[in-house]
Amino acid sequence: MSLEQKIKDFVERQRAILLQRLQAEADNDTEVVKWDGFDADGNPQVKTDDQTKSADGLGLVTNTPGSELIYDKAGSVDYRKSGDIVNPSLRTPRYNVTPVDKKPVVPQNKPRPLQVDQNFADSSNFYTALGVDDGDNGTPFPPADDENSRLTTVVIMDENDGNDTTSAWASYRTRYPNRRFYLLQPADAGFGDLFVPSAFNSDPNAYHKDVPRNPTLDWSIYRYIDLQGSLSGNKIIIAIDNSGSMTTQDVRAAYLGFKAQAIDRSDFVYAINVTNEDYIGVVNFSESGLFPQGFTGDFSALDATLS
Repeated sequence: MSLEQKIKDFVERQRAILLQRLQAEADNDTEVVKWDGFDADGNPQVKTDDQTKSADGLGLVTNTPGSELIYDKAGSVDYRKSGDIVNPSLRTPRYNVTPVDKKPVVPQNKPRPLQVDQNFADSSNFYTALGVDDGDNGTPFPPADDENSRLTTVVIMDENDGNDTTSAWASYRTRYPNRRFYLLQPADAGFGDLFVPSAFNSDPNAYHKDVPRNPTLDWSIYRYIDLQGSLSGNKIIIAIDNSGSMTTQDVRAAYLGFKAQAIDRSDFVYAINVTNEDYIGVVNFSESGLFPQGFTGDFSALDATLS
């Protein structure tokens, strides 16, 4: 073999080795870059042959200028291990390369120091402002001007002979525009219709729901009035129809389950026995004086219907 041919063979072998190495580096999606300090904004920089890339600093930098790092095209750099082609899936990235179109960093606002109004330094003033009773200052709970939204009204009635309650509902909403009202209707027993005004159905704080008529089934009144997961101390008026087409006995288990849960939760409940099928007028009154200090609940009116 001539010298010329030997040289050609050597060049071809070296070329194959180089191509194989380049292919291996491409398969690993990495390249060697050099640490180049920080840019004008204080972000770490890495430098390849003809490019300088900024990186988001996420760790302690201990490199010196010119030290080699491994950069992968997924956007991370790491310390180079001598003789290794780093597999990105086995590395812990320290810096993510900043995209060219990255959004500017918006500085976070520092938390403001807590400001305490001196008017609330006294506990009685604090509780009065919140509308709660702190147990010793005699503040009514809640104040009258907040009773619209702090009281839940529940009426269980199956029918009212179809009597129009449009004006009665308008009067109720004029007095209490935000008070929550739940009209729970047991299954029809064929005695008549229950008239529900269109304004009631479109009211965001009024709810008309069908419930079972079953004396042995506790279908959970709390769940139907959306207080199942609420905190204790709710104020509730519950009225049940005993006009003849139905009685408390028709929802006995549900009522007793509600009573037990209310007592266990320390909710304030006032019970009403409805005998005239007027499901709006019977609860159209102010709560002032209804829940005096020390009140724990009055179920007597409905308990008497079960005896």
